[in-house]
Amino acid sequence: MNPKFSLLILLSLTLAAEVQARPRGEMIFSQESFISPDFAQTDQTNYQYIGTRLTTDQLGQQGVEGLQGEVKGMFSPGAPVLSYLNISQLYWQDQELRVGRKKEKWSDIDTRWNLGLYQPLFKWNPLLPEEQGLTGIFISIGRSDLAIPWGMTLMGSPLFIPDQGAGFEIQNGRFVKNNPFFQTPPSQVQVQNQVDAIEYTIERPDTNDIIMNRSFAARAFVGDELDGFYAQLASAYKPMNQLALGFEGFLGTNSSLEITVLPSVTYHSLISGDLHFARKGFLVGVSYLSESPESPEYDSRWTYARYGKSQMISPFIGFKNREMGIALSYISISGGETTATGPRAANAKDVIPQRFPFKAAYRLSAQAELIRIKKKSVFGDASYMQNPGADWSLLQTDIHVQFHRFWTAFGGVQLAKAQDSQAGKQSYLNPFQNNDSVNLGVSYVF
Repeated sequence: MNPKFSLLILLSLTLAAEVQARPRGEMIFSQESFISPDFAQTDQTNYQYIGTRLTTDQLGQQGVEGLQGEVKGMFSPGAPVLSYLNISQLYWQDQELRVGRKKEKWSDIDTRWNLGLYQPLFKWNPLLPEEQGLTGIFISIGRSDLAIPWGMTLMGSPLFIPDQGAGFEIQNGRFVKNNPFFQTPPSQVQVQNQVDAIEYTIERPDTNDIIMNRSFAARAFVGDELDGFYAQLASAYKPMNQLALGFEGFLGTNSSLEITVLPSVTYHSLISGDLHFARKGFLVGVSYLSESPESPEYDSRWTYARYGKSQMISPFIGFKNREMGIALSYISISGGETTATGPRAANAKDVIPQRFPFKAAYRLSAQAELIRIKKKSVFGDASYMQNPGADWSLLQTDIHVQFHRFWTAFGGVQLAKAQDSQAGKQSYLNPFQNNDSVNLGVSYVF
């Protein structure tokens, strides 16, 4: 049996046995088809999945005790590299104390735009990232029964779990094109007017060098998010959730350039603030976040990226009630410049990853319960993003039709559009601009 799903079954049994809250499980069967005629990420265009999702019905609530979890695992029979296990939350709760992996709303701008600054991201599909929790010890105190509610959360940990990205395989020094969600690095490079093939080797660091890294975070708030003014401040000193990548290269046999890649952990400091006002379902607010990255620790033979300090601000407005919700938000990011450092910096400046996927963007999102008849309902949501220059846009929609007490059918569409900017630089959507897809499936609640 696949070890990921052996672990999922074990977690399911543990939750069922230990959680005082009733666990909710779903069996999921789905298919995703890539419909663009120019799709060339892989030879295959249709993928099938089977898996399960398990959550507890008191997840995130105050004053409950026991093991809480949010776990999802999917297996793709025709493309095992697409299989995954996503443990976004799994923690033990005892009143104000929580131990394990837990999501917190440290920053509205980070959560709303899925930047992955405070909390790591599940990036199996880079165009649809999902937040995962930090892993450690959480202590929360506060009063929600006062005229002005307040609260505080402190988090500390000696452990670090980075972003969970798309799966990949390397054969004979080349990245295999078998995952439509993995951005394949360049396969050729021009050296002294000669085009050479690139052969890659991943040098795996010691697991303790990655996992055993400390994190500290704190947040404090006053007010009610749903009625009146609400203000929050948060700060953290922790590893960046995206691993730094150093590389060194030399000319090998057969006119190939042999590249060795070494991941490592880099720390950064975060400070953020949120200010909202809500009344009768209407919400308006603004969020701010500042990041100060440290330099990766590589010796002189490695080439790597260094990131500058950055600041970002995001105003938003929206409306939400029991039947529907709509929100419009904007983000502007300044700083965060990427600098290549090392002996091959001149060759690396155009291929090293940028710190942020975009510098500015608009996002319009909506969700609504379209139909409800007894225990049958239809729920839909949609999200549209684009940058101010309209160099790229991304539309994602989902619809869920609960046609039986235990059965739900669902479907979704993803449409990505991108073009080169006037400066000749690609947007983060360019590698996935032909990943237009349609997914259909059904789930059974048990």
